Amino acid sequence: MYEKYYKILEINPGATKEEIKKSYRRLVKKYHPDVSKLPDSHEKFIAVSEAYEMLLQQGKSLAELNREAKEEYFREVRERARKRAEAQKEKLRQEMEEYKKSGLYDVILLLKYGFSLFIPLLGISLITAMVLEGVNHGNQAFLRFVPVGVLGGFLLGYVLIKRKTWFKQDKFYFTGKLLFNKLKLRKITTAAQCYYNKNRNANSKPYKITMVKVKSIRLSRQGPLSGNVEYKRIYRTIEIPRSLRAYRIHIIVSFIKVFTITAALIFLPFDSFLWRFIIGTLLAGGISVLINFLTKTSGRTDYIMSKGMVFKILLWLNLLILSSEISISQYFSDTYYTYITVFLLIFFDAVIESLLDAIPYRFAQKTAFGEPPQVSVLKEKGFRPFLNAPIITTIYPFIKWVFG
Repeated sequence: MYEKYYKILEINPGATKEEIKKSYRRLVKKYHPDVSKLPDSHEKFIAVSEAYEMLLQQGKSLAELNREAKEEYFREVRERARKRAEAQKEKLRQEMEEYKKSGLYDVILLLKYGFSLFIPLLGISLITAMVLEGVNHGNQAFLRFVPVGVLGGFLLGYVLIKRKTWFKQDKFYFTGKLLFNKLKLRKITTAAQCYYNKNRNANSKPYKITMVKVKSIRLSRQGPLSGNVEYKRIYRTIEIPRSLRAYRIHIIVSFIKVFTITAALIFLPFDSFLWRFIIGTLLAGGISVLINFLTKTSGRTDYIMSKGMVFKILLWLNLLILSSEISISQYFSDTYYTYITVFLLIFFDAVIESLLDAIPYRFAQKTAFGEPPQVSVLKEKGFRPFLNAPIITTIYPFIKWVFG
């Protein structure tokens, strides 16, 4: 009678309790109504919980029970399964909400949109390169570029096969309305003292910081161009008391950062847009530090600037300088090695982050410019400001630093 429950949990009959629990944890996440797009996800979510309860209770002897007792027993099991499913659903909902509020959800979603657009454009570019090479340089050049065209065709074919879902992504959490409400000034009354402006009352809405701790990582393959990395995470959101004056200064600093970087990209006389961006970012950082110093206000994202982060910034900056050409007439120019360095920066920064984490006493995670004590407490418990994953360690801290 238990075969169907083993089948629901996708395990073999006679599986151990540890295997049952492991499969249960995997499936409740897969069929969670807030995550799964299947129309019957809620029913499957309940069925998985019921199967879990039944298999854990299967050691009890049912042979000695009469019909009414058996029915009552199964009703109790189903009720426990329903309550467990509701509790698990609420727990996962809260975790997802914390994940979205951290901003990491929108960053990853933005990268997914970028990847969905990049692959077909790359495929078209490769096929176009093959055709143009043949038109401009003859048949031999065309034949040399055939593998390039085949790769482009393969990419376009893969997108065509997945066309119904390729460009379909979830909605961004931070909508325009939510961002407007977040930026709206509201004066409140509280007895707390502002962390960012000493000796000032925290009469504005607090600054929320979300920290993450990874408990485990699970890898799975879903095809030649598709895979999945599942991080089992714990999120903690803390509120840092802030005055209305500090809130205004933080907003002004964010606008100055965006303006400075944009102006550098447009007006700096460098051939390299990469170096326009880097110089603009350094100028924006210098101006923001000066404003915070003159107004005696602590930066809201200082907690991100750990000793490890400062080391990585200096390391990558030096590598970019060494891989670029510097001249009096052109200032900074990109080379082949510059692009390799940027590639390493984007995809292998997480490796350096992991190496720095190996330094004893969490030295690399200690702040370089000061941070709220609540953040320090969470760091001691293994929490960090962002997920240590490729691309994320490069993109997320920058976006957080600019926009807060």
